[in-house]
Amino acid sequence: MLPMHPNEVAAMQQPHIDAMRDQCVLMEPQKTASRYNKPVTAYIDAGSTVCGFNPSAANGSASDEVLDTTAVVLTKPTLRLPAGTVIAASWRVRITHRNGQALTTALLFDVVGDPATIGTAIVVELATVTREEV
Repeated sequence: MLPMHPNEVAAMQQPHIDAMRDQCVLMEPQKTASRYNKPVTAYIDAGSTVCGFNPSAANGSASDEVLDTTAVVLTKPTLRLPAGTVIAASWRVRITHRNGQALTTALLFDVVGDPATIGTAIVVELATVTREEV
């Protein structure tokens, strides 16, 4: 099989990028010290990019978890990024626009696990940030 020409790869990636109607800011961790000289992790903006945010579970199916005697539906939000985007498992993502509209309050997520390259995009699983370190 002949290798693909770079123009062919770019032509295949463009429809995927065009379908990413959200905007997000990638945030890289930096180790700093608190006012009490305790080590803390601060996140600095590493750049803004188009993205495709899927708030529901992968493949559209939610997993069930039992909490005492109550079934709790858990979802696994995922994020698609253009191929070649640099992101790591320790980073955070702030979603600032959904479907081309600016959000009043940005959504903040931790990246869970290593990014996966699927076709012509990078896919990462997300977890909601529940508290900020002080």
